[in-house]
Amino acid sequence: MKKITAIAVCILLLISLLPVSAFAVTASAKLTGPDTVRAGDTITLTFKLSGSGIFGASGTLSYDTNQLELKETKQKVGSAWVVEFNGNIFVVYDNEMSNPINKETALFTVTFKVKSNVATGTNIKVSCTDVIASDGNADSEIGTVTYSKTIAAPASKDNTLK
Repeated sequence: MKKITAIAVCILLLISLLPVSAFAVTASAKLTGPDTVRAGDTITLTFKLSGSGIFGASGTLSYDTNQLELKETKQKVGSAWVVEFNGNIFVVYDNEMSNPINKETALFTVTFKVKSNVATGTNIKVSCTDVIASDGNADSEIGTVTYSKTIAAPASKDNTLK
């Protein structure tokens, strides 16, 4: 009996030493917006998340308040999903855990007014930092996604034909 117990304990120890595979969710994100931005423009940026089996994401919205004024945030993902902003921190999740993200999906938009005093040639940047996606069991640290544009010269007001 002692021999059987010793063999069982040895087998359990060997099994516990075997490597265990952990599967982490694979995800990516991007922040898209207009190709041309001028001082005084209103721009809308879209946060998109890609992956498989994703039930939630979080991060922090960062931008220069001397250049941009946040006007609105709007949910773009399905009704079972919730998009919450607490200041600049956002959390997006499937409230029913029934409709995971399995392809590139627009989660929300943020609309900014570019301040009129921003000079031509100035670079504006909006980032979502510390972005993490989750499948409910494992997280994927996406990091930072950024939208960046250089302020274009004002459009010509000369509409005459010559």
